Amino acid sequence: MAYPESNSEAGAQTRDAQAAQDAQQTQAATKWLACISPQNRYLFTMDHTGEILRGTTVTRVPFTHSWFCGLISLRGKLHGVIDLAEFLAISRGEVAEEFRGLRRQVDDQSGCILTLSPSLGMPCGLVVGKLEGLRGPDDFQSQATSMADCGPLISGIYRDLSGGHWLEVNLIDLVASYKTRSISIADASL
Repeated sequence: MAYPESNSEAGAQTRDAQAAQDAQQTQAATKWLACISPQNRYLFTMDHTGEILRGTTVTRVPFTHSWFCGLISLRGKLHGVIDLAEFLAISRGEVAEEFRGLRRQVDDQSGCILTLSPSLGMPCGLVVGKLEGLRGPDDFQSQATSMADCGPLISGIYRDLSGGHWLEVNLIDLVASYKTRSISIADASL
């Protein structure tokens, strides 16, 4: 009688180990959250993303930079909202007049706001356009890129199987840049 019990326990342990291994493989295969804006396609590391919000009212804040869309309340806490495309363009030193399309998507409820993971320590949301689902390394062809090609706040550039280019946004660097810009704005206004 002891044999069947130990066999069933061993079987259960084997199934648990296999389920854990399958979950790890799925998590490893799903590396990014993909979003499409009018100008670019973005990839965000899953560990650094939070919630996806649709239909959220953004309260405008006067006398702020053009890339700062305003504030949202998420479970009673205020989160700043950044127009991602415009913030990236300004960080590259570009004039960003054509990047107003993302805000219009949020205003007309067809776009979404992606909040950052609490682990990044910044209650912030990014206007990212339309959600395209999860992507993994198998969804892309390898493409060699130099840091000069990437620009600031971009970790890599990838090409999908149909030839489309995707920018992997480095959310850790984005948070650091946002904090620096926010501090310089506050100092300038004092």
